[in-house]
Amino acid sequence: MPDFGFVGASYEAPSIYQDAQECINFFPEVDPAKQQGERGVIALYPTPGLTVKAVLPNLQEVRGLHSVSGGEQLIAVCGPYVYALTANLVPSVIGQLNSSTGIVKITDNGVNVYIVEVLIVTHGTYQAPQLLCLQAQQVAQH
Repeated sequence: MPDFGFVGASYEAPSIYQDAQECINFFPEVDPAKQQGERGVIALYPTPGLTVKAVLPNLQEVRGLHSVSGGEQLIAVCGPYVYALTANLVPSVIGQLNSSTGIVKITDNGVNVYIVEVLIVTHGTYQAPQLLCLQAQQVAQH
């Protein structure tokens, strides 16, 4: 049977019109015992899966994650709630957004954590994004 190159390089160009291949949830493994051009030189294996590290109480989609400068805490937005997770991944609610869906962007400057909802345009209607600023002491207390 001829080799048609099913397993090979995966490349995503800046323009999807040029090349839009993605290899998701698989990793290639090369068989060193086989010669180049022989069948089965490279095989695709599925990733082993996910390991649950923390469960957020409201069980909604996680909209954004950010490790605060210094690496002491992780900020998570899950549904409308903003959580601070300690080093042992214990969550506590430190804020709440107006919406419960959509991607959020999170950043910090070492003093404050800034959370911005991604711009939402629905049927031509502009909805202003919300900015939530949490001061360092609010985050550190939890």
